Amino acid sequence: MKVQNLIFLVIGLALGGGGVYLLKKQSNSEDTSQNKLSPQEVDVLIEELEDFNAVVDLGASLIKEMQQKNIKFDSAAGDFLTQSEAGPRWRSFRDWNTKRWNFRKEIKPNGFAFGLQKLRIMIKEIDKINEDLYKRNVLDSIILGVRINLSHTTKENKKHIDALIVPIIKEGKNFIDLKTKSPVINTFDDSSLLLNTSVPCPSVCDPI
Repeated sequence: MKVQNLIFLVIGLALGGGGVYLLKKQSNSEDTSQNKLSPQEVDVLIEELEDFNAVVDLGASLIKEMQQKNIKFDSAAGDFLTQSEAGPRWRSFRDWNTKRWNFRKEIKPNGFAFGLQKLRIMIKEIDKINEDLYKRNVLDSIILGVRINLSHTTKENKKHIDALIVPIIKEGKNFIDLKTKSPVINTFDDSSLLLNTSVPCPSVCDPI
């Protein structure tokens, strides 16, 4: 059974016996309906929830491990991989993401492409700003790298997930304040420092 518009799973005891129900909302409707699941369907949902939670827990354990080791961000952060190292990592997420799920949909998009021309413009601007900061001995604001954040991009009045590349300084702080809702007048040209509106995968992808 594939549930396309699952809202949430209600687990509880009903009068006369226990039961597991799916509460669904129909598309373009305020009506909801409950479907009692068979024991086999319950087992499938529990297995999928455990699988999904295991992946989420991996991210949480990585954060905790980095905090315990007091790992700091610097300009050497990141690792280059060989094809034999990168392939299994890419395939592992692809296989997990595209397997048939009953309680959630495939994560889309799951890749974000940027042109080399725009990346070069961004790096050139970062180098220019860093050179000025070094000259003025403002070392706390030196840009040490970039962070790729998930963001929302709006096209044709519809939001979709996108990547936002942001320059960062020591301790992983954003070079440009993104939290404020008020316009900020910076002492530098920020028109080439925040890169967004990628070409998403799907649909522009390496064929699976």
